[in-house]
Amino acid sequence: MSAHTAAVNLTRQIRTHAVEFHGVSRSFRHRDGRLVPAIVDVDLTVDDGQRVMLVGPSGCGKTTLLNLAAGLDLPTTGTVHLEGQEVKQPTGRAGYMFARDALFPWRTIERNVTFALEAAKASPSRRVQSERARELLALVGLTGYEHAYRSELSHGMRQRAALARTLAPEPAVMLMDEPFGALDAQTKAGLQDVFTALCKRLNPTVLFVTHDLREALKLGNRVVVISGRPGRVVLDVQLDQYFGTDPADNDGIEFTSEFHDLYHQLHEALGHGDH
Repeated sequence: MSAHTAAVNLTRQIRTHAVEFHGVSRSFRHRDGRLVPAIVDVDLTVDDGQRVMLVGPSGCGKTTLLNLAAGLDLPTTGTVHLEGQEVKQPTGRAGYMFARDALFPWRTIERNVTFALEAAKASPSRRVQSERARELLALVGLTGYEHAYRSELSHGMRQRAALARTLAPEPAVMLMDEPFGALDAQTKAGLQDVFTALCKRLNPTVLFVTHDLREALKLGNRVVVISGRPGRVVLDVQLDQYFGTDPADNDGIEFTSEFHDLYHQLHEALGHGDH
């Protein structure tokens, strides 16, 4: 083992938090000049390999948290750290996936995936980039579509390609903003299965925004509930305390009494009462 590899491994052993929000608030200037708080005093840490599902009402600041972690925005007060370094500008160590695929229509699907590697300067070799892209496209079920263009794919296939592109540079954290929210029920279920299989194989660190409580319980190993604006953390649930293992490893988990009880606990925390 080289000295560099040993140092990297030691750093990974010492660092347990992939993402850290310390006393983070973010306010925006209203057109009438008032400062309007979006999130207030958020303290949240995400460990390596955790899949943290962020749920809360619309406008509560969930996407703001993702933007802060990516360095696309800066907090009004408090600090955000990624891999132990304070985030003060956009960082190539965060992969961002949106509800819409945002694929480049003039590039093939394979070249869309390699673009993430080109942008991150992850590999100087075009051959290595292509091999990485094909490997990930196979994992998301798109073998045979490497030379297809965006217009030739269904919405669900585009999201599969976007997922592969997000994973390509091996980001420190995947930031996912309702990535399956615009899909029909059957296509959504298929993408959730793909995501679960990828998590079992690659063990990524994920911050995942969703409005779907069932999705949060099925795909995450931790659920964080954000209050209505201004957003604050009002509930933080480690799911293995209820299921005894990673929920993604449990087939049919949604039919268990634990799932039912947790669903209603989260529902109450969101302020929906018994409706």
